[in-house]
Amino acid sequence: LREKASAVLLTKDEEIKKLKVTLESNNEGRKEGEEGEVDGVPSLHNPEQIQRLQETVSSLRYSLSREAEEKKGLQHSLNRLKNEKAQIESTNRDLRAQLHGSEHEKQRICANYQNQIQGLQQKLQNEQQTNKETQHANSIELKEIEDERERRERERDRERKEKEKEKEKEK
Repeated sequence: LREKASAVLLTKDEEIKKLKVTLESNNEGRKEGEEGEVDGVPSLHNPEQIQRLQETVSSLRYSLSREAEEKKGLQHSLNRLKNEKAQIESTNRDLRAQLHGSEHEKQRICANYQNQIQGLQQKLQNEQQTNKETQHANSIELKEIEDERERRERERDRERKEKEKEKEKEK
């Protein structure tokens, strides 16, 4: 855009300079009020032709200023777009970092849960082992209690029978 605008400005400036040079060279040797054209360029001594040339120059200057304004507007737009691009690239980098960070965070959380699960599984196994040991100890103790109860029962039966024998003997 800059190159194009500069080329247009140079072209317009060159055209104006060529017109001035041609007019000046055509006017050499002419008197005021004398009319005529040399190579299609009017004489500077004719007021109407001078006015038309001034209008042409004004029009060219207006076109140049309009193109310069357009160039400024385009440059402003270009700068704004460059800034937006830089912001988008920055946001993109941030999002990539977050995504990578999120993936890392997910892996860390996953590993943490896996560790917790392994800990709970170990605790469950320990509890199951303790329960087995407790059941075994309880069954042994229950067996001992039953054995003791049976022994007492036999002893009571024996004592009762002895008492009955003694009672019979007394009779």
